[in-house]
Amino acid sequence: MTQFNSDHKPLFLTGYMGAGKSTIGHLLADELGYRFFDTDRVIVRRFKKNVSRIFKEEGEAAFRSTEATVLEELAGQSHLVISTGGGTLTRPDLFTLASESGTVIYLKAPVEILFERAIFSRKDRPMLNVPDAELVFRERFQQREAFYNQAHLVVETHGKKTDAVVQEIIERLSLGEPHL
Repeated sequence: MTQFNSDHKPLFLTGYMGAGKSTIGHLLADELGYRFFDTDRVIVRRFKKNVSRIFKEEGEAAFRSTEATVLEELAGQSHLVISTGGGTLTRPDLFTLASESGTVIYLKAPVEILFERAIFSRKDRPMLNVPDAELVFRERFQQREAFYNQAHLVVETHGKKTDAVVQEIIERLSLGEPHL
């Protein structure tokens, strides 16, 4: 188990779908001895239905409202690694909450790689169930990327093994990055 600092504020992983937020998040939490939360999974448990059914039956507004509530609940805790949904921290209020409560880490990869990962994933991804899914995927990525780049720490993941990404995050945090 590795410690990187003494304040133990939460680490918020952001990035587009397919970035590896859940996979990296689990490993990072294990390495640091922190608890791991995936906001989408917390929402699914609360609604007792998958993301696609939530969007279809409850609407995106209900999902987004619950997403904000979950993030607010988690942000006030310590010793957490939190994987946020791809659109969560593109909301200015939620980005501010996360950035003031802990460290925001953007897991960055080229959009082509992200799309490939997303379409071959077993995860429930409602955005991919549309005509011209790749075009929609790319457009949404372009809309969100400016928000992601505001993170305290930007970590390139493409071409790296998950363990190497985790170690890079820990090393950079241990070296005092970001300078908050």
